[in-house]
Amino acid sequence: MSTRTARSTPAATAPARATAPDLDHVVTFACAQRRGIVHALTGVLVEHGGDIIELKQFDDPLTDHFFSRIRFSLREGTDLERVRADFAALGDEFDALWSFRPTEQKQRVLVMVSKFGHCLNDLLYRARMGELNAEIVAVVSNHPDHRQTVEWHGIPFFHVPVTKDTKPEAEARLLDLVDRFEVDLVVLARYMQILSDELSRALTGRAINIHHSFLPSFKGGEAVPPGLRPRREDRGRDRSLCQRRTGRGADHHAAGDRGRPHVRTRGSGRGRP
Repeated sequence: MSTRTARSTPAATAPARATAPDLDHVVTFACAQRRGIVHALTGVLVEHGGDIIELKQFDDPLTDHFFSRIRFSLREGTDLERVRADFAALGDEFDALWSFRPTEQKQRVLVMVSKFGHCLNDLLYRARMGELNAEIVAVVSNHPDHRQTVEWHGIPFFHVPVTKDTKPEAEARLLDLVDRFEVDLVVLARYMQILSDELSRALTGRAINIHHSFLPSFKGGEAVPPGLRPRREDRGRDRSLCQRRTGRGADHHAAGDRGRPHVRTRGSGRGRP
């Protein structure tokens, strides 16, 4: 569960009952595929008088997993703790990774980058201009090149070199930074290192990989299964969910701009790692 624990109220003051002052909320839900998930999620909203503004879902046939994001409004005076408790019960029932938050609450993001900075620069600019509902709280790189740019934006920069011998220590430091900055999402912005199975498992549901073009443009051994390949003329930004693959490090299951899922495997990137 990726929700945060609220700050405790002083003992002398009785805790106020949580209500929905801004009304607009988002729930995300990811679990193994089975019948009745959407029915159960929307049932909670019906029970609490919620009105769905936007509903997105994706079924991954390669892993037999379900992913959903629902934005909805609640009536003024709705008991948010009861809503949260009902979603928590569904999370237990479906063994799901889930979150529940106000739509306006910015996600705390840690960005990872290597030598090429175009994806990083785009994220920094859009966050600074308010185009992203996100706060970039830290940047981690296996090269020192982007320190000046990142620190100019007032964001902490951490140089964490990665070699074959130091990879476990580097990944341990990354996880320490994720905890230290209370990170909601790790974004691999042209980060040219393969994540270990252990790190991928620790970041399950909290890490995505982004590219400046579709993955078939990158080299690699059968990087995309033939039936899932978009046409060669397709181009655009690519974003993908980092996911563990036994024996091959972290693969990346993606839904591109045209909604086609694809997979990245070891060795499918260009440039210096």
